[in-house]
Amino acid sequence: MNNGFLKPGELARLVGVSTDTLHHYERVGVLPIAERGGNGYRQYDPESVERIAAIQHALHLGFTLQELARFYAAKSSGNPPCHQVRALAAEKLESLRERIAALQRLEGELEGILGTWDERLSASDPATAPARLLEALGIERPATSGRPPKNTLNGRKQ
Repeated sequence: MNNGFLKPGELARLVGVSTDTLHHYERVGVLPIAERGGNGYRQYDPESVERIAAIQHALHLGFTLQELARFYAAKSSGNPPCHQVRALAAEKLESLRERIAALQRLEGELEGILGTWDERLSASDPATAPARLLEALGIERPATSGRPPKNTLNGRKQ
């Protein structure tokens, strides 16, 4: 540390990012542009550690750098974006719940496919005829998927 300030390498090591990431955060506006010391080198305020921790956690939760930059700009101009941050977090939670539901449907479909494949494998003799598992994907759809078979010709299964 130099006069309470952190050099880019020191800050990067403390928060577990590269110095390129620090510069990128400055460019997109989520991290204040570092002041320059008398030697011309960048020096970061110690509060940058907490800011970067918050940025990283927000990114982990699904916020984008552009969203965070917009919020930090509003905060800097004296307009705390608390309600907007909360509303966006609620949207992200709803989106996450939708993705989880879609993954659960996919899980059920895959479980059904595995059941169908297990039946095919137990009824086939690999020495004489393949079970044709991959080919069955285009024809059969397990009941758990909740969707009708896609491959039909004149209303009949192929």
